[in-house]
Amino acid sequence: MPYFSRLYGFRFPLIAIAIAILILAGCGDDAEAPPAADKVADTEAPEAPGDVTASPVSSSRIDVSWSPGTDNIGIEGYGIYRDGYSIGTTGDLFWTDSGLAPETEYSYQISAFDSSSNESARSEAAAAVTGAAQEGNVYTVGPERGYKSIQQVQSLLRPGDLVLVDGGAIYAGGAVFSNAGTPDAPITIRGVRALGQRPIIDGGNNVVEFNMNHYVFEGFEIRNGGFRGLYHHADDVTIRDCVVHDCPHGILGADEGSGDITIEYCEIFHCGEGDGRHQIYMSTNENDYPGSVFRLQFCYIHDGTGGENVKSRAERSEIYYNWLDSPWYHNLELIGPDPAGGVAEATAREDADVVGNVLIARRFGRNVRVGGDGTGQGLGRYRFVNNTFIHLNESPDSHIFPHFGVESVEMHNNLFYIVSGTVLDDSEADWVYGRRVGGANNWVHSGARYPAEWTSTITGTNPGLTNLAAGLLRPAPGSVLVDAGISSTASPSGSPFPFPLALPGYHPPEGTFIMPGNGEARPVSGAVDMGAFELR
Repeated sequence: MPYFSRLYGFRFPLIAIAIAILILAGCGDDAEAPPAADKVADTEAPEAPGDVTASPVSSSRIDVSWSPGTDNIGIEGYGIYRDGYSIGTTGDLFWTDSGLAPETEYSYQISAFDSSSNESARSEAAAAVTGAAQEGNVYTVGPERGYKSIQQVQSLLRPGDLVLVDGGAIYAGGAVFSNAGTPDAPITIRGVRALGQRPIIDGGNNVVEFNMNHYVFEGFEIRNGGFRGLYHHADDVTIRDCVVHDCPHGILGADEGSGDITIEYCEIFHCGEGDGRHQIYMSTNENDYPGSVFRLQFCYIHDGTGGENVKSRAERSEIYYNWLDSPWYHNLELIGPDPAGGVAEATAREDADVVGNVLIARRFGRNVRVGGDGTGQGLGRYRFVNNTFIHLNESPDSHIFPHFGVESVEMHNNLFYIVSGTVLDDSEADWVYGRRVGGANNWVHSGARYPAEWTSTITGTNPGLTNLAAGLLRPAPGSVLVDAGISSTASPSGSPFPFPLALPGYHPPEGTFIMPGNGEARPVSGAVDMGAFELR
């Protein structure tokens, strides 16, 4: 129904009745109707809409949304401008702009107008870039679409296909993606926000499962899985812009069949159960996919209800620019493959590069465990650079706990806040070649012990953060952390770390979810600061 009809159409019967009553009331007398009151012209323009966002959906479509404008009488509708030119009007708070060119930037502004045709100033501009041209088909799923469920399209998919799932709706879990994409033409499953709302996939033993390769999955809320929220036993999978919560396992990469996976710009919370189910559990199969990488970046993982915030058995783990907080046990557990999963412990060495993160321990006495958990040992090399470690447990044990088989641990430019206990507890480590520990230019609380191998260590009781109690962990002006790091890090002798991220290029999110592409670049000014943040 047109916007005008939706707004006013119901009044016509009432007006007709009112006219009839007036006619009947006027019959039989010569009375004159009172003169109509003078109508004051409305010349006041509305205030412009705000919060304009432009979101690329495909190679030819951008979705634009905004918050309402205000007016002294009332808003009639909104004008949409693309690159300075009017392209239409609407009575809604969103606009779908289609038929666009691939890989092209478009800028949008919105105005508001009232029933007297007074138009506001245009809003602040929001820009977006359309995606690369897709060679495959585009399927749309939603309550008002031809496909009502994700399951209706999952068997139809071929390399390069794109599935667009309407937001503002709840879809049944149990989706299984069993058709493979290719490295050059992955299959993309994309949630499209409606008025800021992601599509929700709810329930099922596994809410979403990938058992074939080359997928991009983005823009969804995943909840209430009976066992796993996102279940991955495939290679070349990217999970982006998702919120996962209230599942025994939040995201799980199986011991069998799993290869490369990237998880980025996601929030995961209220997952985990007991000591065997975790917010993230990730493995890679070193027989099927040797050299695979698990990369976790720009994520906010917090308030676990069991297990670890992140448990990785991957051959290589790259943990960059995340905020990890309030795990049930460890924030990170970086260990070897589970032999019960079919990969022998000595198949490959498990290494982990941990750079630019915040790791806050509260309930449990240890923050990070590396090496092994009593099943498979990593026998690996572990590197920690420019992280902010905060231990708020009343009786902390350690920040880093080498356990069972470990080759080396190195730590540079980190902030270790722990008022007692020790930074590194290797009392249960089984060093592959004898103890190999190194590090330089770390800050540590003077109440805690730290490795004798470290050089240029700064100790004290106050690192000079903005407000530690409030969780504001950037260095304040005058902090001892400023310009106190080193730009070139050295591994322990005999155990060079392969292909390290030299220094962090970004800040982590600050205890919140951030949108894809909104990672804050870490400024370069003088020597690098210690910790996860650089003084601005």
